[in-house]
Amino acid sequence: MKSLFLCYAKEDRPAVADIYVQLRSSGLRPFMDEPPRPHESEGIPPGAEWDSWIRTKVREVNHVLAFISKESLRKEGYVQREYRLALDSLMERPPQSPYLIPVLLEECDPSGIRVDTLDFGKLQWYRLYRDGPERLVTYLTTASAGRGEEPGDLRIIDLENELRLLRGRMAYEMVPIPDHEESIELAKSEALKELNNALEREVIRLGSFSRR
Repeated sequence: MKSLFLCYAKEDRPAVADIYVQLRSSGLRPFMDEPPRPHESEGIPPGAEWDSWIRTKVREVNHVLAFISKESLRKEGYVQREYRLALDSLMERPPQSPYLIPVLLEECDPSGIRVDTLDFGKLQWYRLYRDGPERLVTYLTTASAGRGEEPGDLRIIDLENELRLLRGRMAYEMVPIPDHEESIELAKSEALKELNNALEREVIRLGSFSRR
C-alpha cells in the first residue's frame, strides 16, 4: 500500500482533511499530524517528539502532497519547514521522481519555495481548486498499482483541463455576430482552433511518453 504525507497550514486543515478521507477510502495510506475523526489515532502518537515524527514520515513515504494556499505562502511557522523538508528529500531521489506534488488549494504561485537549486516552480502543480480531487486520487491510486508513475501524467491532466476550458471558449466565441465584426471574430475562432489542435497534439505526445 502506497503511503503519502500531507503538508499543509493549519488554516487549510478542513480542506486537507476531506482529501485525507478520500485517499483512505481509495486504498491509500495518508499521514497527517492531526487526522479527522475517526482516524485520530493515526496521527502523531501521544508523547512522540513531533518534529522527528514528521521528518521520518516525509522521508519514508512514497509521495508528499504539499497543499498550498495564499495563507500558507505568507504565514510563518512550521509549514514552511515542511515544504522545504519535502524539497530536500526530493533532491536525494532519482530525477523525474513523482515523489513531491504541489497541490494548489486556490490560485497562487508557490515558485518562491526553494531549497538550493530546486523550487516548486520546477514541479508540475495540481490545481485542486479547478480540477477537483477525483483526478488526483485516481492518479495516486494508479501510481500505487504500478501505473501512471511518470510525472507527465499530471501534465496530461493539466492539458486536458486546458482543452476543456478552451473548447468552452470556442463554443462561446462561435455565436452569431453582426456582419461588421465577422472578420475579427472569425480570426479569433481560427486562432482558438489552432491552439486547441496544438494542445491535443501535446496530450497525445505526453500520453505516449508516459506509457513507455
